[in-house]
Amino acid sequence: MLAHITPCKTDGKDATQELTFYQTETAPIVTDLATIRAVIGRVQTRGGPSTSRHWGIIDRSTTLAKTNFDDGEESSSEDDEDDDE
Repeated sequence: MLAHITPCKTDGKDATQELTFYQTETAPIVTDLATIRAVIGRVQTRGGPSTSRHWGIIDRSTTLAKTNFDDGEESSSEDDEDDDE
């Protein structure tokens, strides 16, 4: 599978370490999905001294915050026995 990504220019800032904003994106690239290590979000800012579009990066990819996916399977019978007590 392939991923279409648009990198942004953050002047070397690490959004996992500090509040990071950007205005400029670089050329989009297509890469193998297996090379993706984390997914981040962005929010558009409002107001401020500049009228140009600013985006804030939301990055929770540190060891303190991990996404968990539930596969939707039923709990085991052992778990059900614990609930009865």
